[in-house]
Amino acid sequence: MIKASSRRKPCDGIEYRGHSGHSFSGPSHRGDETVIVTLQSNLLHLITSAEATVTIHDSPYGQWTVANLILEQLTDPTQSGETADFDADRYNNFVEYSANRNPKLAEANALLKTAIEPDPSDDQNHITLTYTRRLPPTDTAY
Repeated sequence: MIKASSRRKPCDGIEYRGHSGHSFSGPSHRGDETVIVTLQSNLLHLITSAEATVTIHDSPYGQWTVANLILEQLTDPTQSGETADFDADRYNNFVEYSANRNPKLAEANALLKTAIEPDPSDDQNHITLTYTRRLPPTDTAY
C-alpha cells in the first residue's frame, strides 16, 4: 500500500509520494491515480534520473465498478467488493462482472443455460452449455 499523505521507504533508496491524498491500493476503484516515484542514490547505487511520474489505471473490473456503482457504494467493500452480492441474487459482483450483468439488478435468467441439441454432422444429441461472457479487455478466464 502506498500512502499519498506519507512517505514510505520499502527498500533503500526508493521513496513514494502521491498527489491525490489517499491510498493507491485497495478496493476504492476511483479512476486513474498519479504517483511520483523518487529514487535516491546511496553507497551501492548511483541514480541519474531520480524522479518519475507513474499513472496507475484501474483494472477492467475496477472500471466496471466505477461505471456501475456510485461513490458511496464504491467506498464500501460490502457493496463493491468482488465477493459482495449487491443485489442479493446469489451472484457476487465478480460473477456479475464476468457475465456482463448489472450488479444492481437481480436478474431472473440463469447464468448458464443447458440444452440437448442434435448435431447434424454426426446425427447425435449433445449437451450444449451457453453463457454470456465479457469481451476483452478482461481479467477473467472462462
